[in-house]
Amino acid sequence: GTPFEGQEVGIDHEYSGVGTLGGPIVQDKAWFFGAIEYIDRSDFEEGFPFDSPGELALGDDDLFTFGKLTWQVAELDTLTGSLNYKRNYRHFDNASDTRNEDSTRDEESTATIGSVNYLKTFGNNLLWNSQVGYLAQRAEQISNGRSPAYQDRNTGFYTRGYGRDRGDNETRYNFLTDLTYLVDDRVGSHEIKAGFDAQFVRTDRYDEYLEGGEHSYAEVVGDVYRIRTRGETPYDVRFRIDFSRKVNYDFLGGYLQDTWRPTPQLTLNLGFRIDHQYGYLPPAGAGREKLVLRSPPADFFYDCLLYTSDAADESSRGGGGGGG
Repeated sequence: GTPFEGQEVGIDHEYSGVGTLGGPIVQDKAWFFGAIEYIDRSDFEEGFPFDSPGELALGDDDLFTFGKLTWQVAELDTLTGSLNYKRNYRHFDNASDTRNEDSTRDEESTATIGSVNYLKTFGNNLLWNSQVGYLAQRAEQISNGRSPAYQDRNTGFYTRGYGRDRGDNETRYNFLTDLTYLVDDRVGSHEIKAGFDAQFVRTDRYDEYLEGGEHSYAEVVGDVYRIRTRGETPYDVRFRIDFSRKVNYDFLGGYLQDTWRPTPQLTLNLGFRIDHQYGYLPPAGAGREKLVLRSPPADFFYDCLLYTSDAADESSRGGGGGGG
């Protein structure tokens, strides 16, 4: 759509840079390669923040790095290690024309991936491959305003805070190994392979609700701003306690297969695989909490800053309390 006069939309700026470095460390024995890329960009969300005459640029930064080291242990034996890291940071995430700065969140996510691989050759027809891997992913959402989130029921405007912080973490450990045996003169050629792999996953998540409230809504009755109630209990208040959970998964598997080529024009793949997957939750109270939704306590008190649809620069204050 067409922006209102004086409003900024679209891209504010974007800068990027890339660098690479590689070459031998030891002649004919070891090599290194590395790369890095950084992207700094920002743009405007039309009408954000609603309580300011001008727009704020939303930041969105990316960092990517990669490194790889290869070592020729013997003529046919190779050891390779690699590491990959990426990070994304977004400022004023979830910005819109109904939010101010405090009611948005910043979000940061990172991922680290590493692996070590060893390939060894025995004679001319037996190969052994083994790999260890690691993956760590982290994501955090942090409210810019350190308060519950309040929304005016008439205008849809959010103020005070986003209402909660959240974190999601996942770590994976991987291991695999396999043997490959090559046969050329047994009723055609065969590539016989046997292998074993394992993966261990650990996850945890938390929600931290600021002052216990995620959202509350208001209405106007005459010239008075107030919270809707049922009796003495606030009606449109979602009150949560902090929440966290850890979940673990284990995967184990093995296989045996034969890629058989009885003739150059025919290939048969024979084999079987067995897998075991196991996921479990720690007992309640040992890394796991129930998600609870309940009414505010008797001493819960809030003081909302509300805006009317007629004049966004005028404000009134309302307060209330209740228990359940």
